[in-house]
Amino acid sequence: MEQAQHACYRIGLNPAEFWDLTPYQSRLWLDARIERTNEKSRRQTTEIVWLAYHTAGFSRSKRMPNYGQLMAKMGLKERKIQTPDEILRFVETMNAALGGRDLRKKDMN
Repeated sequence: MEQAQHACYRIGLNPAEFWDLTPYQSRLWLDARIERTNEKSRRQTTEIVWLAYHTAGFSRSKRMPNYGQLMAKMGLKERKIQTPDEILRFVETMNAALGGRDLRKKDMN
């Protein structure tokens, strides 16, 4: 029991959660967490290998490929730079949506 408790604590289950679970539920939770961790590790390794491969390839090329075309091939869009007016409109919209006040305007109270 102590080993199971230690394993669950090690991967982020707090004591209250551990004691609320049956041994079977603890095992299911532990297995799912390990599977998720392994998948995340595989994904990170794939990304690192991809980055290293392309870094080496780009360093050997005589001419860098067009950034926009490269992003399009990967299914990504080139980031559009927002203008100050667009940023201000976004902030004003978020402020209004969250019930904030526009401190630039004088209160009538």
